[in-house]
Amino acid sequence: MLFMSTGQSANTFLHQKFLELNAKNPGFTKRAFSKKLGISSGALSEILSGKRKISRKMANKLALSLGLDPSEKSQFMQSFNSGVDQIGPELKTLKLKSDEFAVIADWIHFAILSLLKTKDFCSDPEWMAMRLGVTSPHVRKALNRLLQFSLIEITPTGEYQRTSQYVHTTDGIVDLSIRKSHLSDMEMAKEKIQSIPTSMRDFSAITLPLDRTKIAEVKEILRETQDRITRLMEDGECSEVYKLTHYFYPLTHIGDNNDS
Repeated sequence: MLFMSTGQSANTFLHQKFLELNAKNPGFTKRAFSKKLGISSGALSEILSGKRKISRKMANKLALSLGLDPSEKSQFMQSFNSGVDQIGPELKTLKLKSDEFAVIADWIHFAILSLLKTKDFCSDPEWMAMRLGVTSPHVRKALNRLLQFSLIEITPTGEYQRTSQYVHTTDGIVDLSIRKSHLSDMEMAKEKIQSIPTSMRDFSAITLPLDRTKIAEVKEILRETQDRITRLMEDGECSEVYKLTHYFYPLTHIGDNNDS
């Protein structure tokens, strides 16, 4: 049984757990460890090196995969802050609840949050409307909602600025507003595939057989991919706002258990 010492980090705990398993079976590799944990080998490497922080949701998943007893799990979870998820060093993420997301489900709210991080951003609503191809009243209403939920603030000099680096919804929420947002994304994708040159976009798809027991793992990989792309794209002088959407859904009938 492996216990965390006081102040021990989660990545140190996982590294020691790997060494423990490797000592019992020298053929047990880090790739095998990643499969046991249900995460990609790349994600495991980033966690063990301290480059990737672990959210409480992932911590629960890892504890289950490792078969930790209640005492071990309790100590393991003590190293996490219950209020903030992190997707990288010092990158704080604000998680929206379903009722909060319902108010700002319109794509323009998240577009404005991203626009604020571009190098030539201007706090003039007319300028924002021009950049996003919408009307200025649409922008002003969105700004008021973002202020209402404290997702942005106004500086003493009258400039808009974000209050959190990243914003996302809780996974697995079954909510009409989220469905409508996803449908809106699909409609927008149909328009962009007609109006945007291929050099400035990428639409791709694969059709493949599926083991239903691996759906959760696929979703985890997609989340990790989004996090890595986010860090890559924001490491530089940002000038545009893009939207990345993954489409992953069954083409075969999987029964009547449809909850979203």
